[in-house]
Amino acid sequence: MKRFVEFDDATLAAHNNHQKKHVLAELDSLVQSSVFVCPIQRRYLRKIRQFVDERDCLIAGAEELKEMVFEIENIYFNWEVKIPPMLAIVNDRLSEIFSYENFRKARKNGGDWLMRKVVSHVKYCPYCNAETIYSLERDKKGDIKSALDHFFPHGRYPFLAISLHNLIPSCYRCNSQFKQDHFTEAYETFHPYIDDFDDNVEFFPKCITLDMLEGNANGDGLKIVLKPRSTADTSVTQEKIDNYNVLFAINTVYTQLFSEEALDILRKTKVLNEDYLEQVCKWFEGANLKVDVDRIIYNTRLDPNDIDRHRLSKLTMDLRRNCHRICNGK
Repeated sequence: MKRFVEFDDATLAAHNNHQKKHVLAELDSLVQSSVFVCPIQRRYLRKIRQFVDERDCLIAGAEELKEMVFEIENIYFNWEVKIPPMLAIVNDRLSEIFSYENFRKARKNGGDWLMRKVVSHVKYCPYCNAETIYSLERDKKGDIKSALDHFFPHGRYPFLAISLHNLIPSCYRCNSQFKQDHFTEAYETFHPYIDDFDDNVEFFPKCITLDMLEGNANGDGLKIVLKPRSTADTSVTQEKIDNYNVLFAINTVYTQLFSEEALDILRKTKVLNEDYLEQVCKWFEGANLKVDVDRIIYNTRLDPNDIDRHRLSKLTMDLRRNCHRICNGK
């Protein structure tokens, strides 16, 4: 939910050296063959080759990848849900050339290598901040790792299947159950390598009652929604947030799964004032223990720069920040 730091030059160079030569050779072989003779198909193939050779799509930044997607849609796909059949056939062949399966299974300069790099600074899904991102090593059975979501779907854009900045570590729910192959919403929403979601969007509870806050009622009926922060960029529209919900169903997930956690956060924040927190700190200091008191109370770390490493960290900080106006019905 914080903007990702793009890969360092050494990582990009290693990936390019490992993949580019092979991909170009395969593309050249395909262009020179008689497999695709339709002029549109051949122009499409040459455009993809240009993306690889001249625009370095394997290691290009997310903004550049977004421009390539826009170019393909405008010239070849016309933003239709279904790709034109003559180009869908070409995409099938491109999927073999830009083989995500081979990349994901490769231990050297492949999916394992990439996940180890990403997991070093992302521990929870950057889309929902609720489920663990992991790469677990096993001796002989191979590593177990979280999904790498193709932000721009690889079924539609196979030439981006192994582009580093199109691979986002994510949980199974966000990647496979919700986002799947949506593409138009992906173009007009928040991208982890482009946008800082936390700076622009916040969680906010609706339909909260005094009985809920006082513990006389549970969270049934409470709704948690995403809304623009007061400090959001002017580019952040409700449509952009709505598209995010189309992709990941965040409002639904948080309302149905985490309403009780949200109530606990509000109750604690309302009751535990600064004087109490200061006293708790003194208790631990008196016992010669250095602890994060916020983490003990809220069961997560409250550091805006470290959201992606702590579960429900954003929800907790958003509700704490707005607790006064929430509890007073504002």
